[in-house]
Amino acid sequence: MTFGNAKHKNGGNLDYLKALGIELPPPEDGSTLYAHDLLNEINNFWRRYKMASPGLEYVPIDHMELLLTYPVSMCKRDLTDTLKTIIALCKFTRPIGLSKHTKNPEEQRLMTYLEEHYPEPSYEELSLLFNRSKATIFDAINEKEVVAKNQVA
Repeated sequence: MTFGNAKHKNGGNLDYLKALGIELPPPEDGSTLYAHDLLNEINNFWRRYKMASPGLEYVPIDHMELLLTYPVSMCKRDLTDTLKTIIALCKFTRPIGLSKHTKNPEEQRLMTYLEEHYPEPSYEELSLLFNRSKATIFDAINEKEVVAKNQVA
């Protein structure tokens, strides 16, 4: 999936995760939030995005999708269990049934293509996408790595 001319990395695209059969946490009801909570999140994200490296054109769209689906978790200062799980899923999700260590030439070509066009998101990308520090992203991934890897296996 591409937005404009940018390669779309499978950072936080919820549709991509769903298409792979990944069970996501249920959407949240944002009715307890105030408008200023949402505006603060959008403003903070936008400030960081304007200073980000080029080539991350997909991030605002994916950030908005996350904000619409998980508004409470995205606006909350501390990471919720829901958001930790999604962050780890974004880091470890790969097309089901494919391994980097396959000996099948056709699967090797497919993995090469996928790695070029849909590389594993970096901590910097996830940090921007979820509007959190890289240290927070690292901690969330470490905490939920086993859960995420079991879910994507």
